[in-house]
Amino acid sequence: MFGPGLGVGTGLTDASACLADTRQGEGLPVDIYIMNDQSQSMTCAIPSGGDRWTAMTNALTNFVKSPGAAGLGVGIQYFGQVPGGMGRRDNGQDSCNPADYQPADVEIAPLPGNAQAIITSLDNHQPWTYTPTPAAIDGALAHAKAWATAHPSHIVAVVLATDGQPNLCGNAQDRIGSVAQSAAAGLAGSPSIRTYVIGIIGGSAANGGQGCNLDPNPPNKPDLDRVAKGGGTGSAFIVDATMGDASAQFLDALSKIRGSAVDPCQYVVPSTTTSGKLIDPGEVNVTLTPSGGKTQDLLQAPDAASCPASGGWYYDNPNAPTKLLLCPATCNTVKADAKASVNILMGCKTNTVTTR
Repeated sequence: MFGPGLGVGTGLTDASACLADTRQGEGLPVDIYIMNDQSQSMTCAIPSGGDRWTAMTNALTNFVKSPGAAGLGVGIQYFGQVPGGMGRRDNGQDSCNPADYQPADVEIAPLPGNAQAIITSLDNHQPWTYTPTPAAIDGALAHAKAWATAHPSHIVAVVLATDGQPNLCGNAQDRIGSVAQSAAAGLAGSPSIRTYVIGIIGGSAANGGQGCNLDPNPPNKPDLDRVAKGGGTGSAFIVDATMGDASAQFLDALSKIRGSAVDPCQYVVPSTTTSGKLIDPGEVNVTLTPSGGKTQDLLQAPDAASCPASGGWYYDNPNAPTKLLLCPATCNTVKADAKASVNILMGCKTNTVTTR
């Protein structure tokens, strides 16, 4: 943060006098990688009819086909897996090797183009495994990190969907703790990957909706919240099959995750003007217009650590920028004001924070 004696340099450029182009800030593309539980307990019947697997697959199908999901990148993989790849296990054990969970069954790609591939993938799977969640989350995070590294202008997150406590891999005394630790490591890594959690609970109608014999250890919200908190997403989304339409609940959770994954403080760096002229990163300025307020010129800081208390913006990499990020004070303003508008102005020398 800047201290006494540091502030705005003199001679601010009047962007309106030399402006080549202006546009509203475009949020970064969002990609989610779903690690989906295909354990035997997903066949547990639910009071509203069908079973957990059917409710989940119906919700995913409806989600990827929905107009509201258009533009979202989605990929999917399943757990457990047999050692070395897909197929039925022949030794009574699912793989505890994260490498077996890292390749995607369907690679991340934008909707609606990727919808049919995901629907076909869901149709080609069925519940039959144990629940090796620690290995699965490690594989999912590794895949998401590699994808984010190859797509630095995207926001990438993992969605863990599960209906049971881990019963293989990790710390046998605290397997959910192993999952939470992995989620925290993914969040702390570079690039940072957040983990969202959807927990599916509730058993067969014949058992009063309280469980089934394939689900002796159903997930509980405090444990799932540990994973979500470690992954930087606060708390898990709970789909309770005893509380109405489970498919609708799952669909609602996915929609909320999609909205939450969008970061209002990160923007695409424009490459050209509307006329096709290449943009010089040193000729970009940013303004913020609060709802009902006066437009403010934001100054560029060299990096996040140099952001002044008054706010501003910076590039993720000044030498080869892929993202335009708001400083913490400005970010907090935008998050608190849903109608605030961020505009990117191109064609004038960038106004920067400088020493006096």
